[in-house]
Amino acid sequence: MSSTVLVETKEDGESVGYAKGWVLHDDDTFVLQYLYVKKKYRTKKAVVSLISAIFEKVVSECSINKVIWRFTASDGKDEVEVTARQKLLGEIPYCKLLCVAFSWEIKIKTECLELIRGNKIFKPWFWKEKGYVLCCWQDCTDETMSVIRQREISANFDDRYLSPLNQDFGPGIVLDESCSFLISREKGQKPVGWIMCCTVSKEEAAINNFYVYPDERAGMVAHSLASYAFEVISWKYIYISFSVANENRQMKKIVEKYFMPVAETSQTLCSLRIGIVK
Repeated sequence: MSSTVLVETKEDGESVGYAKGWVLHDDDTFVLQYLYVKKKYRTKKAVVSLISAIFEKVVSECSINKVIWRFTASDGKDEVEVTARQKLLGEIPYCKLLCVAFSWEIKIKTECLELIRGNKIFKPWFWKEKGYVLCCWQDCTDETMSVIRQREISANFDDRYLSPLNQDFGPGIVLDESCSFLISREKGQKPVGWIMCCTVSKEEAAINNFYVYPDERAGMVAHSLASYAFEVISWKYIYISFSVANENRQMKKIVEKYFMPVAETSQTLCSLRIGIVK
């Protein structure tokens, strides 16, 4: 489970600013989601002081060793805003920037899938035709989870990898196991990938973790897994939101061609992954 952390800084008894986030206890990571300094106090020193205050709090009280600083970028200013935050982190000696990730978040009405179903990228049953096994997350066995865990231990995944075993997505965000799926081969004995769906509200679901192992990405297996999940989600929710990493050029092209024409909203999300050097 996650714990919300809130820090307020003051000057002469008056509030200067707030920082808020949550600790993901399963992997000792703190997610910084909100940072605000009042305009009249908005100096580099005040902002660095606020960042330091909340980092020091979670390090001392929660023993975290990684931070993910998430924010929504202004249109066309993502690189500028990342550079500004890198400079702020440069003022904190125990912070080491590990990587910067950009993604594109899209929200659509599930009824709009009707406009996409006829295209070749929408293959909800392709996995079955090719002999894969797909099951709801709630039906996954302990043996399957153990295989995933062992692969995580033995393989070197990059900093963008999100473990499906960590189902802590933040306060108030709950995994919908009936709309989350694991795809496998060899009669279900070898996991290939997964898609994790969370409930944002009664009307909206969000894809929080979609991953297929690099050596399993040939063919249309990822497309089929996503198509099937979208189909099931459309039976239950009015809206679905998901994000696509900037470096995933193939998926970005698909989103631009098929999803953007029916998108309700779209925005650029940025994540700074930071190591805490103790």
